[in-house]
Amino acid sequence: MTTLRVCSVNVLFEAYYQKYCKGDVMDPKDRFSAFSKWASEKIPCYDYIAMQEWPYSGPTAKAWNDLLLSFKESTGLQILYDNNCYSAGVLTAVSANCEVLDHRVYSLGRGKTYSQTLIKKNGQTIGLINAHVQWGKCKSFSYENVSRIFANLNDSTSHWVAVGDWNVEAVTPEDIKLFKEIALPKGFVDLSTDFPKTCAGDSGPAKIDYVTVSPSIKPISACSYPDVSAAVKHAAWYPKPHYSSWFSDHVAVEAALQIPE
Repeated sequence: MTTLRVCSVNVLFEAYYQKYCKGDVMDPKDRFSAFSKWASEKIPCYDYIAMQEWPYSGPTAKAWNDLLLSFKESTGLQILYDNNCYSAGVLTAVSANCEVLDHRVYSLGRGKTYSQTLIKKNGQTIGLINAHVQWGKCKSFSYENVSRIFANLNDSTSHWVAVGDWNVEAVTPEDIKLFKEIALPKGFVDLSTDFPKTCAGDSGPAKIDYVTVSPSIKPISACSYPDVSAAVKHAAWYPKPHYSSWFSDHVAVEAALQIPE
């Protein structure tokens, strides 16, 4: 068996944060310092790191991108960019112990994108999806938006991991059933069903960050961190934002997975 360790986090695009914050904003240098601390401790632990709202432009972009380039130089981290993006988009990073076979980026419209990456680890080919999905008019419409990220699955592997900020909740038994029926390919397992809230949210905490896997993959563990109470808050429901050592309004979600031979 091959073990694959994955992580996903929406890093909170600075321009969006500055625009929509209803109170004091966290200083960009402090936010970058918090991200840098997390990245230095955690990125070396993962085979696959999926980030959403990565800053491709703006005053903070150079510092954030230079940090990743330093990991590339020191650890061989492979950085896969979103070539559909003008400001903030998805960014995928793969550790040096994996071979990148293919990487493609697709637009979902309204500034949202997803990437599909094929890697090889220990001779096993694995498909990875990193998606930032737009809000829908209702839950069923949002679930249909999520289903679009599975439309172009490469048939060279049956092992798939799909993660990201999908901007919709599936919490009640009825919603979980509908989510599986509409959003996920047959047999896919949502490892985030039992996660606590993952985003501070515009109208209160919500569970909108996901880790899902194809039926061929066996989960070892899955969790989210830190508690959402530590997340950056920037909306009208919390007019004086709280922040501490975390850098985003989203927490990170992670999983350890076994890929069969």
